Amino acid sequence: MVKRIKLKVPIYVKKFIEGEYGCDGRGIVKVDKKSELGWLIHAISRSIPYNYTYPSIDKGENVLTIQYTTYEKVYDVPPEKVESLARQLNEIFRSALINEVRGKHELIGGDYGPYVTNFLERYGIIPDVDVNWQSMRKIYRDYLESVAKKRQKIFAG
Repeated sequence: MVKRIKLKVPIYVKKFIEGEYGCDGRGIVKVDKKSELGWLIHAISRSIPYNYTYPSIDKGENVLTIQYTTYEKVYDVPPEKVESLARQLNEIFRSALINEVRGKHELIGGDYGPYVTNFLERYGIIPDVDVNWQSMRKIYRDYLESVAKKRQKIFAG
């Protein structure tokens, strides 16, 4: 059975997921059960034997529509898990940003600002329009600080 779920996410997360998984002309992201997002949806889904309603989403908000397949009619993402799923998509975006920028920064060195810009441009995310560019730099900068603290604790022993 083909099902859809609508999530309220920031525009940069929407563009990232659409770029990662592709979307059709209507803006629907179709995920396979074997993909990371498909496994995540399957993991939080459960059997719901009663009628339920999802939280309403206003028209002006950024809506990500995900289409997935399940074999049971009553097996679905519970309404109370929708917000958690949206937060997890944001974390997937953050980890992808950190991993890519870290790989280039460790290999090439120098300022990591152009690597952040390159990541955003690949997914069609417009800096300072869709997302604050300094905030994206701060994600990686915070990661570097946390790694430095961990190393300092290890070597201080």
